[in-house]
Amino acid sequence: MPLFTFHDQNIGANATTRPFQDDSWQYRRLPFPALVEFSIIATAIGLVYTFYSGTDTLAEEAPVPAGGTDGVMPAFDQPMVEDLAAAFDELKLIIRETAGAATNDAMGWCRVTQVG
Repeated sequence: MPLFTFHDQNIGANATTRPFQDDSWQYRRLPFPALVEFSIIATAIGLVYTFYSGTDTLAEEAPVPAGGTDGVMPAFDQPMVEDLAAAFDELKLIIRETAGAATNDAMGWCRVTQVG
């Protein structure tokens, strides 16, 4: 059950990050059919995220929940997004800062569990 955690600190004003690609996560292209679970939180308002699983858009420009403590991951037993993904689907996460402030942090995780 691979688990990827990320902590993008001080996301620049109007900047975009791609944690799976930026950190070269080996499971961003799934080698097997999988249950994909994902969660994210920010330290302040102003972030939106888009999450793709293969050709499925699971969240598009959705606001990232604010109120997180810097460096503290969202609860691992409360995923925000779940999907049954096919083998070889590519997982993509795009986080975009929209408030024009360069002090926001995003923390989150993605877990893949092989099925079938």
